[in-house]
Amino acid sequence: MANVGKEAALELEQATKSILKEPSQMKKMCSTPALIWVGVLFVFSFVLLSYPKRWAFILWAILAWGLCVMIHESGHAAMAKIAGHSHDSYLSMNFVKYHDHFSNFINPILLMLIPGWGVLGGPDYIGETSLIASGRPKRLLIVIGGILALFPVMIICVVGSWIEHNYSLGYGFALIAYLIVFSFLVNLLPLPYCDLFYFVYPELPDKFRAYVVLVLTHKYYKFAAFLLTLLVVYIFSTVFHDIAIILLRCMLVSKNSMNAGLSQLFFVEY
Repeated sequence: MANVGKEAALELEQATKSILKEPSQMKKMCSTPALIWVGVLFVFSFVLLSYPKRWAFILWAILAWGLCVMIHESGHAAMAKIAGHSHDSYLSMNFVKYHDHFSNFINPILLMLIPGWGVLGGPDYIGETSLIASGRPKRLLIVIGGILALFPVMIICVVGSWIEHNYSLGYGFALIAYLIVFSFLVNLLPLPYCDLFYFVYPELPDKFRAYVVLVLTHKYYKFAAFLLTLLVVYIFSTVFHDIAIILLRCMLVSKNSMNAGLSQLFFVEY
């Protein structure tokens, strides 16, 4: 058993090194659409600094959260590559090539704008067979890849929220930090489109798993499962909001900055 564990660890280490060393793999992480998106976000950061208006704040928030979505999905893909899945389209920040544009990219932005939720698409592009064959350690690595990828972004946003000479940009960083923490909490739900679901799902009995496959591949059942997940998120949204505020307050993010960011985005007072 010890030898098996060492072999698995060695295999994981070699796969990680191959990704970091191969220029072709690193280029996939920095695709042209992602670089253009980052460039536009950079420009709007200066716009927000010099022209702190609500429309500029909303556009900046959309661009910043869209980048977070790409990083999250790329985190899943990178961990899938480390776990031994070699499909070329996995390791990419190119949102143009996402298998499900709605659930993986458009939906998270819409949910940020309408109810103010930090919801990110789960790694639904990693197939059932791949997840089951990966084993629990690698499957866990794939599932938490998105969260791990966003953790440094959250730290940057926490530090950015301390900006005092320009409140709009500081509020923006506080808002994105809040959305990231909110998304962490949502992804702990064992429901479709949440990350934890893809760890729990392969452990289900075969018969029940067959029903799940039927639901998630059927045009209308899939939409119903999505609505069910949104309903549960809605039920727990107040709890998630309060927990996110408490956690970020522990990281010295001003509650006023978070509330101001939410108010700027949703035209309501928090």
